[in-house]
Amino acid sequence: MVMDCIAVEKSLVAIAENSIPERRLKELRLHLESCSNCSLLVKRFTKIWQKIGRGEQIEPSSSFWIELQQKMSAREERKFWLADVFIGARRLFRPAALVFTLIAGIFAGYQIGNVPQDSGTARIEGKISGANLEEPISAPYFESFEDYPKGSVTDFYLSSKIDKKE
Repeated sequence: MVMDCIAVEKSLVAIAENSIPERRLKELRLHLESCSNCSLLVKRFTKIWQKIGRGEQIEPSSSFWIELQQKMSAREERKFWLADVFIGARRLFRPAALVFTLIAGIFAGYQIGNVPQDSGTARIEGKISGANLEEPISAPYFESFEDYPKGSVTDFYLSSKIDKKE
């Protein structure tokens, strides 16, 4: 098996600790001779790994675990009442929001259903100088159809009867 760059990356720790089997070590050396990227990567990683390994071991004091547990329990006691407040508020506001949404939907539906039914033409309310506000908005457009010549295309469409299928 020929060692490739991915295999080198996966075995960096074993390389730095010199715990690679002899057969793989030969393949590794062959690959490192031919691949400058992997060679540089192994040198840098080994250098960093050795610096980390020389660090002093820190031992926690005998009271560390006891103090840690006390701090954790004190913190949980402080959070406990606050968590209950949020849970209670959530239990109260969720149904209230649902009821509010339901009432708002019913009100909106009621308002939409109470739109006055006109004869299909919109009317302008208020007074504008020189305008007849009781006249439908579409009236000026239909006045042009009063003077159409008999026998014209307009006459054909406006006077033809629509066949209704029954």
